Amino acid sequence: MLNDCGHYVPAESVTLATKKEDALVKALAKEFTAASEQLQQLKQDADGLISQFNEEIGALEGIDNPNQDLPDYRVLYSFDGKYKAEQDVYKHKAFNDKLRRAYQLMMRCVETWSHNVPPELAALSKQRVDFNRMTMAEKNHLLALAGIPSDNKDFKEAQVLLLQCQEIKHKKPRLRLYERDENGIYQLIVVNFSSIKTR
Repeated sequence: MLNDCGHYVPAESVTLATKKEDALVKALAKEFTAASEQLQQLKQDADGLISQFNEEIGALEGIDNPNQDLPDYRVLYSFDGKYKAEQDVYKHKAFNDKLRRAYQLMMRCVETWSHNVPPELAALSKQRVDFNRMTMAEKNHLLALAGIPSDNKDFKEAQVLLLQCQEIKHKKPRLRLYERDENGIYQLIVVNFSSIKTR
């Protein structure tokens, strides 16, 4: 038997438990590999069907680039209403250095204001979080301050920076299919292994 170092060892020197473990993992690997290839083919087929649909509908509606000028979210239904397809675009966003500058300006405002400090900003000030250690939740809380009305020059500049501090790093189209059950509720047709319920 071939071991993990690439050496052959006599089968009789390998315990029965190890042999059974080896057989199990290899059997699972075979099943998972086959399922992965089927999912890859499914995605390729689905992308092809959607692209063809977009081209055909685009031709009917006079759209020049139907596979490029797509909305970030749309829902399609089968005529009988039994099935529903949802398409959206997952956007991975990241913060740029403008968030740090906005934070610095807002902290300057807190230090100079003696009264009428917005409660959201006062709470942030009390925490005095080191920007480099801010969690994603704290950064998102900072973003919410962009909507607070203020006449302060620094605060207004900070709010502009907050509106510009997120960049889309990459986009990923997503497709989900649903089937309507006997109660009229659309249930997701699961293709995610970890979400599939065992019978």
